[in-house]
Amino acid sequence: MGRTNNTWIVNVYLDIQHDALFRVLEFDTLLEIATCLNTRLYEVSNFYHRIKKPTGVFLYLYVYKSIKRTII
Repeated sequence: MGRTNNTWIVNVYLDIQHDALFRVLEFDTLLEIATCLNTRLYEVSNFYHRIKKPTGVFLYLYVYKSIKRTII
């Protein structure tokens, strides 16, 4: 089981230069991102770890981890 104190943030841009932000999405796992994008898990992981250059839909995305906020 993966870590549960992080959340994955996906910024979706309208252009390749990442000038116009379209939407910000939050996910609990990389698998959820892969399911949303209709891609395989390893493609999302490789994109996040910059193992290969972004292509296709990944040109319009920026993916990063953030600490989950708990409201008390």
